[in-house]
Amino acid sequence: MGGGGGKPLIIRLVEDLRVLEEVVVVGYGVQAKATLTGAVSAIKGSDVITTKNENVQNMLTGKISGVRVTQKTAEPGAFNNNFDIRGMGSPLIIIDGIPRASDALQRMDANDIESISVLKDASAAVYGVRAANGVVLVTTKRGEKGRIELNYSGSFAAQVPSGLPATLGAVDYMAIRNERSMHNLSGGSPVFDDSRFEEYLSGRKVSTDWYSEVFGSYAPETQHNLNATGGNDRVNYYIGLGYLYQEGFFKSGDLNYSKYNIRSNITGKITNRLTVDLNLNLVMDEQNRPYQDSWWIIRGFWRQNPLMPAFADQERTMYYHGLIEGDNPVSFMDRDLVGYKIYGKKWAETSGSLTYNVPGIDGLQAKAMFGYDYFVSDTKLFNKEYNQYRYDEASGTYAKFTRQSPNSIERQTYMKSHLLTQLSLSYKHTFANIHKVDAFLAWETNRYDSDNFFAKRYLILPLEYLFAGVAEQQLATMNAAADGLYINANNAFLGRANYSYADKYLLEALFRYDGSSKFATGYQWGFFPAVSGGWRISEEDFFKDADLSFIQQLKLRASYGITGDDSASSYQFISGYNYPSGSDRRNFTGGYVFNGSFVASADNKGIPNPYITWYTAKTFNAGIDVNAWNGLLGVTLEYFNRTREGLLTTRTGGIPTVVGAGLPQENINSDRHFGLELELSHRNRISDFSYSTRLITSITRQKRLYVERGAIGSSWSNWKNNQNNRLQGVHSGYGAIGQFTSWEEIWNYPIYTGRSTIVGDYKYEDWNGDGEINGNDSHPIRFNQYPWMNYSFIFNAAYKGFDLDMLIQGASMTSLIYGEQLREPLWGSGESSAMAQFLDRWHPADPKADPYDPSIEWIPGHFAYTGTLPDVNSGFNTENGTYLRLKSIELGYTFPSFAGVKNLRAFVNAYNLLTFTKIRYVDPEHPNDTYGYLYPLNKTFSFGLNIKF
Repeated sequence: MGGGGGKPLIIRLVEDLRVLEEVVVVGYGVQAKATLTGAVSAIKGSDVITTKNENVQNMLTGKISGVRVTQKTAEPGAFNNNFDIRGMGSPLIIIDGIPRASDALQRMDANDIESISVLKDASAAVYGVRAANGVVLVTTKRGEKGRIELNYSGSFAAQVPSGLPATLGAVDYMAIRNERSMHNLSGGSPVFDDSRFEEYLSGRKVSTDWYSEVFGSYAPETQHNLNATGGNDRVNYYIGLGYLYQEGFFKSGDLNYSKYNIRSNITGKITNRLTVDLNLNLVMDEQNRPYQDSWWIIRGFWRQNPLMPAFADQERTMYYHGLIEGDNPVSFMDRDLVGYKIYGKKWAETSGSLTYNVPGIDGLQAKAMFGYDYFVSDTKLFNKEYNQYRYDEASGTYAKFTRQSPNSIERQTYMKSHLLTQLSLSYKHTFANIHKVDAFLAWETNRYDSDNFFAKRYLILPLEYLFAGVAEQQLATMNAAADGLYINANNAFLGRANYSYADKYLLEALFRYDGSSKFATGYQWGFFPAVSGGWRISEEDFFKDADLSFIQQLKLRASYGITGDDSASSYQFISGYNYPSGSDRRNFTGGYVFNGSFVASADNKGIPNPYITWYTAKTFNAGIDVNAWNGLLGVTLEYFNRTREGLLTTRTGGIPTVVGAGLPQENINSDRHFGLELELSHRNRISDFSYSTRLITSITRQKRLYVERGAIGSSWSNWKNNQNNRLQGVHSGYGAIGQFTSWEEIWNYPIYTGRSTIVGDYKYEDWNGDGEINGNDSHPIRFNQYPWMNYSFIFNAAYKGFDLDMLIQGASMTSLIYGEQLREPLWGSGESSAMAQFLDRWHPADPKADPYDPSIEWIPGHFAYTGTLPDVNSGFNTENGTYLRLKSIELGYTFPSFAGVKNLRAFVNAYNLLTFTKIRYVDPEHPNDTYGYLYPLNKTFSFGLNIKF
């Protein structure tokens, strides 16, 4: 073609195999997605970062079929999630071929991720021990030949709480207090008279707004990443630098988190046949927070009534000594006053490999890989003695109350390491253009070490160091439990072989012969095989001849395999002693007194079991994949079933205490997980407008097959308490059938009601029809808090320079129950406050009226009259946890190239923007843990830039 100035312009069309045949990472290799036979889901790194969050696990929510993520809290640096595959438990995390802990995934810089694959069925068997719950494979970015780029991504965000209950103002608080006092069958009297109400109604006194005292209007967060990638004929490289800073909601600003990431992946060709890979990942983070934990500050915030001030003096220099156990959340969150907790962690993850293409045999490679990871945590807990005050009007002085005395400093350190070596052979070749063979064989060793120590001293000098303390009552100890002090090792011989005939008939066989140091000789090794097969019907001649060319892919596949897990056991074949021994009701104390001094004792660990071994998981998966009209319709449907045998438990019955030891655990129990997954996809282009959608839904259930138990005395007890062949996640309680709306209804009610029953009280279901409400009416009414059904809708669109990414995510078959202050107004103390939701209650139109007077007028509400509480395990205290939320939405615009800038994109993003749910007062993902006092989830509004040079 003719170019400018008459010079020829040559255009070459190069076939892009990555587009024609997408590949995904599988166990110890890669495989074309079209010929996969296992249940493997994958996502690209570019799709991960469309959700903006400090935790990579949260960024995966709703994006990978079968992966369940529940964010429990947004507390900076907490990383408190429930993360599993198909509800089966914590999965094995593999990052660049190295097994790593869950926190390594959580703290990754998402910009460094190339792809994530999830092995959900027997395809995980190649990882043997610890693969029974599935495997998450993370691949980081690498350089490419001839492509030199410098990329910057940065964002700034504002966080606000999602689902944080409000507390009451003074007038409403006093009304609630009066109601509880009036709720007395023998006659009650109000706590506050009209003059107290008038003080606040007239403005002479102002109630304390505890929310504005404790929480700021927003909390800032910022993330930045700078990476460089490139390469030539000899060396390719990727280098990434990341930084994150997140503040908490507390107004003091003393809760914050910072993280630094450095990643370097370098590939070099030493010779034409020998390649070296060197990978380095460094992570350093630090969580700073006041000495009082966040959940305790939330608890204190909810309890403060609006009549109490935050400060005892007008100048706001003296923190008020609260009327409820002396608590004051404003003082709790001030680290300069109460001290602090600093949690610092450092990770160094390194690996290197040599790959050699063996001459004379096309497709044969030999590889040696070495990996070494080191983790250290350094915790500093500084407890400061401080004072609170109350003003005494009679004397005109301030009474002083000292708390957290004396000053103390505690240091905690954990050191963990992981050493991996691997020698492998791989072979890949196509014979006669139709027989494709891909095989892998390896020997692998893993060693895990952990050590730790604690030290604590009471301080004599106002310095934050151990040397400033005194030796008296000092503490020096360590965590000797199985998760704190250990040396564990695993060795394995493993292999995988794939065969494809004309890309129509697919077969994969894999195995892992795995050994664990946690078991006795003779029981250390286990064989974990798996097989899977697929039939691409769309490649058959009869299918093509049937004029079904609009279907590009129709594939049936199935898999079956055995995986194992050794995580539940810890050298229980070894006899020994526990030191120091614990205290129990038989020996009362874990030691003796000699010459006036207490000496700790040791006790027997129990009878060892040399026959204990890992439990096994037998997994079956069947699926169908359809791709039609060149992407206009995609369907993937999966059925899965996993049966575990040999779960550890102690045989019931026990032995007499005179033996001096307890029975050991045995491989006895069993259970089953099963369910369905469905994924529908659609993509299309209309002129300059392109878009794609995905709908993902999954349901999983767990059934206990056998649970070791003692004899059950009756068929009724057996029905209520026997867990054999019983679905899990179902809990019993009293059914809710309404509230009493009049005295006539109470008087004529056919079921016995107590004398204290009042209008607005709760009516429970007489489930067994015997005319009374008792324990025999308790029956299954709710699920547990983690959803058994998950669904999401993903939408991506682009028009010229604009792009839009949207994720709608939800869950069902989940329930939430309320505890303490979320269930009871004025909980725990006569001075405690109440949540604003309790204003929606049944109450007399005349607040001074006797509630037991049948002639008064009642105003209906959601809750009963103050003083009546719903049974904690009833339908009145249970909410359907189903929710649907706009989890993430991002709108971006890419500017035309200019002045050496290849790409400049600006974007705005929102996280947890809208939520539709029946859950009242708290976020639907917020768990029942610690009675709901956990730090709230966040809504995040961010804007940022992506720049490519």
